[in-house]
Amino acid sequence: MSEVKKIPVILDADTGVDDTMALLLAAQHPALNVLAITGTFGNTTTEYATKNTLNAMAMCGREDIPVAAGTPVPWKKELRTSPYIHGDNGVGEYEYPENHTAALSGEYAWDLTYRKIMEHPEKVNYIAQGPLTNLATMLRKYPEVKERLDKVIYMGGELRGDSAGSQCASVNVFHDPDAAQYVLKAGLDFHMCSGGAVTCHVGFGWDELEENFGDWGDKGKVILHMLKFYFGKCGAFEGEVRKMPIHDTPVIMYLVEPECFTTERVHCEVELDGPESYGYSLIDLYNINGWSEEEKNIHFVRVKPDKTGYLAQRIMKGIKGEL
Repeated sequence: MSEVKKIPVILDADTGVDDTMALLLAAQHPALNVLAITGTFGNTTTEYATKNTLNAMAMCGREDIPVAAGTPVPWKKELRTSPYIHGDNGVGEYEYPENHTAALSGEYAWDLTYRKIMEHPEKVNYIAQGPLTNLATMLRKYPEVKERLDKVIYMGGELRGDSAGSQCASVNVFHDPDAAQYVLKAGLDFHMCSGGAVTCHVGFGWDELEENFGDWGDKGKVILHMLKFYFGKCGAFEGEVRKMPIHDTPVIMYLVEPECFTTERVHCEVELDGPESYGYSLIDLYNINGWSEEEKNIHFVRVKPDKTGYLAQRIMKGIKGEL
């Protein structure tokens, strides 16, 4: 029997708690060929994000995947991170017993990404789990790479914001609105997986997590430590018991199991003016401005309601490398 053809992908992550789970899922998924992983700021600093990525790959035995650090700051705005959700080090204050550096590339994120894309015989997918600064920087430096990109899948954008210090922007766009706007205008096959339409609908109960990871030895203890910190900061242990999202993980599943989602082509821009609207994703879902099909620049993704439980179970298995 011939081998199943794997999907080539580059991952770009501001590696906090949810990114760590998504990277474990992607790196071990039998349908994916992860060519490289790049670090960016957002949940934490680029330095911590890159270190967290290297340690996560060592934990799952994928130090063969090259890792590179990207830009440490946004294009124009002041740097912001999210220690109030992910802790100062991005992974819920968990301290790895050893910091692994064997997979660290000497290249900048955009140079490693460009090289891997151009070397690959087929078009390559790109999943961005944080700000779009590394992708925008690559497109600006190497505009010809656009023809070698397949899907760009983004965990970000929102119909209604209210996060990260902004009244109307989603957190990942707000970290670098100028880079996001640059990417949206680049003419890519851009797929937007927002919290409100995708990731918030795939919930995980704490009992489920303990059941799945409690018997996974030391690795399970690491996962549960991070998720307990993350869920606690998101209010999961205050009052009623409820399911919580692990935001970046369903974005990986969109690439490998797209039948669990629906998409709609719409026009989107990022607001770059105004102190309170800066970073707002102007997603014209109802085509109020009458955009032509050529002007509709994103696929707005929604998860199918009857697939959310299935996806949660698949994600938990995938984090353990059991798919």
